Amino acid sequence: NLSGCLKLLPAEELEHVELPLTEESSSNLVKRLVYLSDQGTPYGAGDSTDSWQRINDTRFNLFTGHQTMDEREKSFKVNETAVIHCGFYSENGGFKISDEDKSYMQSCKVAVSTCAFGGGDDLYQPIGMSEASLKKVCYVAFWDEITLAAQELQGSKIGDDGFIGKWRIVIVKNLPFVDQRLNGKIPKMLPHRLFPHAKYSIWVDSKSQFRRDPLGVIEALLLRTNSVLAISEHGARSSVYDEAKAVVRKHKATPEEVEVQITQYRKDGLPADKRFNGRK
Repeated sequence: NLSGCLKLLPAEELEHVELPLTEESSSNLVKRLVYLSDQGTPYGAGDSTDSWQRINDTRFNLFTGHQTMDEREKSFKVNETAVIHCGFYSENGGFKISDEDKSYMQSCKVAVSTCAFGGGDDLYQPIGMSEASLKKVCYVAFWDEITLAAQELQGSKIGDDGFIGKWRIVIVKNLPFVDQRLNGKIPKMLPHRLFPHAKYSIWVDSKSQFRRDPLGVIEALLLRTNSVLAISEHGARSSVYDEAKAVVRKHKATPEEVEVQITQYRKDGLPADKRFNGRK
């Protein structure tokens, strides 16, 4: 809920907000992209001390593609050839979207996105946008075929232009996970992959309605504070390790699966402190 705490620019100023959308220098662009599936040969020999991470398969380390620490460090470097571990990628495909939708998403410079898989929630139309946002921002809702059928039964029809209201509906096929929470993490955590030319993106939970101007939100949370990421504080917990216990307690994952993640966080040196620089 941003309505009570976020001070946006006045409406007349929002119409003239200019986001820095300049492209990176062509010398820094990736020219060749190579995916590694679970059966792929990992690039980089890596240090033998990192072999501990290649443990039994779980749905979590499948998603990251069994990276060693050394391989992960290399993946952050921008080179003409980028090698990407992608747990939901396979020779048979996965998370399939149409070429038409891909083309639309590649045109987006600023993206607001949400998703509903497995039937999901109703689609709430965004409100409170400036005319500038309506022209500059893509609003994309990712659905699977189950959600599409459920929404059509309720009378929500996709128009010939691919939209329902302000949302461009992108139908995803061949979702990689049985657990819809995991499928939902793909558009939530990988907008930079789905919108390759977007410099800014905002995620909207499917249970929420977006009620503020997205250009104003970006200006207030990122540009004004010279930040690259903004995320709300958790309402109940302040520690990722406490969150792990809650995940197990609520049966959202098995203790063994959670231990895989927590072991990685400890290896990375993520502190158990409740607060960091005064914040959760």
